[in-house]
Amino acid sequence: MSLEVYEPKGNALEIFLDRYAIHKDETFAEACERVARTIADAELGTKRNEYFDRFLDVLQTNRFSPGGRIWRGAGRPRGMLLNCFCLPAEDSREGWGDVLRSVTIISGTGGGVGISFSKIRPRGTPIRGTGGEATGAVSLMRAINAVCNELREGGGRRSALLYCLDWRHPDLPEFLEAKLDHNELTNANISVLVDDEFFKLLDSKEDVVFKWQGEERGKIAAQDLWDKIIQNAWNGGDPGLLNMGLMQEQNTISYVSGGEVSSPNPCGEVSLEEYGCCCLGAVNLHTHIINGEVDWDLLEETVAIGVRFLDNVLEQNNYPLEIIKQTSQKHRRIGLGVMGLHDMLIELGLKYSSKEAREVVDKVMNFIKKQAYHASITLAVEKGSFQAFDATKHTRTGFAKKHLTRSHHRLIKEHGIRNCALLAAAPTGTISLVAGCSSGIEPVFQAVHKRRFNKHKDMHNKDKRNGTTRVIIHPLLAEFLRKNKSIKHIQNAHDISPEDHLKMQAVCQRHIDGAISKTINVSTDFSVEQLSLAIRKYIGELKGVTIYRDGSRSESPLTPVPLSEAKKYLEQSEEQAAVDDCPSGTCDL
Repeated sequence: MSLEVYEPKGNALEIFLDRYAIHKDETFAEACERVARTIADAELGTKRNEYFDRFLDVLQTNRFSPGGRIWRGAGRPRGMLLNCFCLPAEDSREGWGDVLRSVTIISGTGGGVGISFSKIRPRGTPIRGTGGEATGAVSLMRAINAVCNELREGGGRRSALLYCLDWRHPDLPEFLEAKLDHNELTNANISVLVDDEFFKLLDSKEDVVFKWQGEERGKIAAQDLWDKIIQNAWNGGDPGLLNMGLMQEQNTISYVSGGEVSSPNPCGEVSLEEYGCCCLGAVNLHTHIINGEVDWDLLEETVAIGVRFLDNVLEQNNYPLEIIKQTSQKHRRIGLGVMGLHDMLIELGLKYSSKEAREVVDKVMNFIKKQAYHASITLAVEKGSFQAFDATKHTRTGFAKKHLTRSHHRLIKEHGIRNCALLAAAPTGTISLVAGCSSGIEPVFQAVHKRRFNKHKDMHNKDKRNGTTRVIIHPLLAEFLRKNKSIKHIQNAHDISPEDHLKMQAVCQRHIDGAISKTINVSTDFSVEQLSLAIRKYIGELKGVTIYRDGSRSESPLTPVPLSEAKKYLEQSEEQAAVDDCPSGTCDL
């Protein structure tokens, strides 16, 4: 089947030129060729041209998009193609120095960093040999944030950081307070690492005892701690909750030395080992709806090409640190995700919040999982398994036991598997804008809105939109209006209850060996108590939860326009995917 070649227009084109074009005159078609050629160059012999053609086809027809760093870096000298990394924070002077140096190098190349500070001795701990006391985990967080501020002042892009702390750590109360001041830790989102033990204490109404090396350092009622976490999230979006128990349980390299999950990446879609990295791309589900139904053969082909593409990226990338390169080669972790999920549902006539929509998504995500694993097994036959692979142990890991078929187990034992993990649902904020589709697994944020464009410097030239307010309409909504098709089933993010957001995330998570970046949008009148009940009900099935209550941060640049008034704005509007571009604040990747 020959699909139409995609060409971004209007805002999508402006964003492409601003973020991803290698020079101001590069066309989207030229960028597709540049990216396809760079990634196909990882192949040998005649396969190089074969896969250049295949990669080019999925890019030009808008069926697949790599992560933003791949669009931006492919074909550049020393181009860095990976979005995010995980660094350890060790409890020593040398450890502090190492993480500060590594963050400086990675942020300087445009990468984001996730860091767990759970190994750092708490504030007030005596330091042997000096007579002094430790300044604690939050002081190291502030030091890293200060370094990133200096990098930004020097002309670099905004750093994207995730700071994590275990629920048992004595510095947790200080950690929770730090982000209440929006001038603190400005480059980072923060999250609390929780597990089944924490939830047992919460259910039994017991105390959380903060400990360091077996010594009690204070305590708090588990319910009071939970209430504090939820209240802070309701107030300002931080902290997020990360279910480290589920991440470790489903860790596909739990049997590998150094394979323990340390922290997710800044957006939360990849559960990473120390010095792990994110290699991201997304299948555009919207372009796989042909004649009103899912084209399963086309989707199978796209998934297989996406897996091979991302595996090649690991070969073509210029790594910021040698130890990250070694870890990548040892594990070959990739993160194939989706975008256009809500657009797919709109095309199928389904409300995002409906049970029928979740049933369709369950079927689609299960299919993608199966095809991605088959593709990686096939790659292992051709190119070999990842270095740390153990056939018997790999099929005994939590995700494999619970979510892979007997056929997968048999094939993995017989042939191996190329990648330690394959799937991750990234936010796809900017690449979905270029692709003209809904982002990640998110619902359309606001299908029609007035957007205020703040004044700022762009990559190549001063944006004509700066300082203006324009009416923006989601491309699929515009298409429906022009064709006089019903829009009754089209929902904005705030039309969907937090519980229905969480239900959709849970459906997707059972088919993803990584994690999901998903923002649970909460209206201003949704109470803290309601939020607490909803999260508590579903957190056991999820690896992470992030909340954004409307208006809880700075003034939004978006002014909603009711769908009932959309048609009158059709001719004066610009078509753009209606994406809420990381409301919690840090990710500009």
